[in-house]
Amino acid sequence: KADLHPGEDAQLEQRQKLLMNGEKLSAAVSDAVAALFGNEDSQGAAELLDETKTIFALSSFDNLVKNGRVKKIAGFVAKNLGLWGVGVGREGRIAMKAKARGASRAVGVIIEDMLERGFSAKEVVISHCHNAAVAEKLCEQIKKRWSDAKITVLKTRGLDSFYAERGGLIVAFR
Repeated sequence: KADLHPGEDAQLEQRQKLLMNGEKLSAAVSDAVAALFGNEDSQGAAELLDETKTIFALSSFDNLVKNGRVKKIAGFVAKNLGLWGVGVGREGRIAMKAKARGASRAVGVIIEDMLERGFSAKEVVISHCHNAAVAEKLCEQIKKRWSDAKITVLKTRGLDSFYAERGGLIVAFR
């Protein structure tokens, strides 16, 4: 087997160990958090996971409607008004934080949440699902407030894409 991407096997093993040890890692943010791991050992990765905070912005409520978490009429109204759902991840669970009208307001809510939760300007990983423009807008806003922050922008993959849906963002920070 050829190793096309050195270091990826170690990161995959690290993630698998965390999952086997019973760590609750939301599938929707696993790629974003994994990007922060670097080459740390599994104990360091567990500590990193504990201090990592997540927030997401959904431009579509289709999956929430399909799963019965949002009523069809509410999803229809939200879609037609251009509402974004902004939520946070806490201890393996998600909770809605706000509804924002438009992408610019959603970016503002994310920045406000980072301030409220004491973002320390270490690292930020922004995963986007076919929405590089809004991811870049968020990146610029973060750089304005925290010029020393290390920011990584990724495209979502796999389950992340399913949960974020087209246009959505998942942000992990510490």
